[in-house]
Amino acid sequence: MEHSSRSHLRDTGFWRRALHMVLFAIAYSVAELILVLVILVQFVTILFTGRASEPLRRFGNGLATYVRQIFRFLTYNTEAMPFPFADWPEEAAEGESWRAPAEQADETPADIGTVSDTAGPSPEPPRFPEPPQPPTPPPAP
Repeated sequence: MEHSSRSHLRDTGFWRRALHMVLFAIAYSVAELILVLVILVQFVTILFTGRASEPLRRFGNGLATYVRQIFRFLTYNTEAMPFPFADWPEEAAEGESWRAPAEQADETPADIGTVSDTAGPSPEPPRFPEPPQPPTPPPAP
């Protein structure tokens, strides 16, 4: 048993992975700092323009995917090594881009008040009784 438990210590693949793990842990620390900068710049951009920067949004999404790839590698969930041993993750950002509430209020009237088909049938407006009609005269003989 002792021989088999120590055999991996002589395996160069084990030490190569250990070295990569240390390097990716450092890469995570750098990515974390960059992510904080992206968050701050995006916040300032929204503060002054009222809109999120699309290039920053795409980069932030790629950085988040990269960090996830690092975590998957570090936790032995995959053997695939992240960037620079693979391509930079180009994943489409999910959801809509952030818009200021004032910008959302500027939507066209056709966009406002549309009811989706999944909301179910819309309730019928209340009906009021018809006013009484005067009697019609009998037909002339």
